[in-house]
Amino acid sequence: MVKNRLKWLLPLVLVFAACEDEPINNGNNSTPKFTVEFKGLLRNGVLPALGVSEYRAKSVNEEITISNWSMLFSEFSLIKENGERVLLGDGYQWLAFRNNRTVFNYDKLPSGSYKGLHFKIGLDSFVNHGNPNIWPADHPLNPNLTGLHWGWSGGYIFHAFDGMYRVIGSTGMPTSFSFHTATMQMVREFDLMLPFTLDATNSKKATINVHAENYFDGNTTIALKEGSVSHSEGTKEIQLMQALLGNMYDVNGKNGVFDFVEVK
Repeated sequence: MVKNRLKWLLPLVLVFAACEDEPINNGNNSTPKFTVEFKGLLRNGVLPALGVSEYRAKSVNEEITISNWSMLFSEFSLIKENGERVLLGDGYQWLAFRNNRTVFNYDKLPSGSYKGLHFKIGLDSFVNHGNPNIWPADHPLNPNLTGLHWGWSGGYIFHAFDGMYRVIGSTGMPTSFSFHTATMQMVREFDLMLPFTLDATNSKKATINVHAENYFDGNTTIALKEGSVSHSEGTKEIQLMQALLGNMYDVNGKNGVFDFVEVK
């Protein structure tokens, strides 16, 4: 009889012991909140509404109209001082200037000191060629949301930059330009370095300027009249795309496309 009572009492004792060890919730469970904003710029001015013409006059004089500009990020994360990364959300994001999808909010991040942001433009092979129908309707990898998918064999479009151009002074009709990056050889990785700290006492916002003209006026000068289409296929198209993507980086004193301005 005593043994049977002990069998019933022992689980109750363990439950009460567990409750005593559980931390008391005083309503102070706040964690750092972090916002990332990408600002599209053209010639250091705020990017006009897509579809409005602007002029670019450096090595090549061409009038350009940007109609579509978007990117798929993976591994979108903060870089800690020791090099470890903290994912922002699940690490995927869709930046789309035409859709005004440029501001991203995150919470439940660990407090501490960080030295920058990391992301890839592109996906790993498994996700790229996986089933696109598994993603929720509002997820950055849902093709119905982004329109950035070429089908089962082609996978995703990682980066889309489209519009029209015309040589300044010409009287002809504008010609379209279209740059769509895809396939694993076109994945590009970025570390944007700028030290900052996060804590639960206030929110922080990172501002990143994105310079459209630097695609063309970077380390390699790209004249659209000499090549204006690359969908990551064919020898010349691949070379053109690689030059365009190379201009996204700071190389040989030339500024890249991304400029990590501040965190405040």
